[in-house]
Order: sequence, then C-alpha cells, then structure tokens
Amino acid sequence: MRKKVDERIRTLIENGVKKCHRSMFVIVGDKHHYQ
Repeated sequence: MRKKVDERIRTLIENGVKKCHRSMFVIVGDKHHYQ
C-alpha cells in the first residue's frame, strides 16, 4: 500500500537536484517502533 509523500519532501529533493546539493532525510513508517 502506497502512501502520499509530503510535498515538502518532494520540494527538498527537487531543489537538491537543481542546485547539485546532497540532501538526507529519514522516512518513518507507521510501524517504526518495530524496527
């Protein structure tokens, strides 16, 4: 089941690609406490 990605994350990635910057982000799912 796919979830909708927050628009801010997409913007962060696109800006990083345009400016050739590295960006790092952490994705936390619904079952994050099991990991």
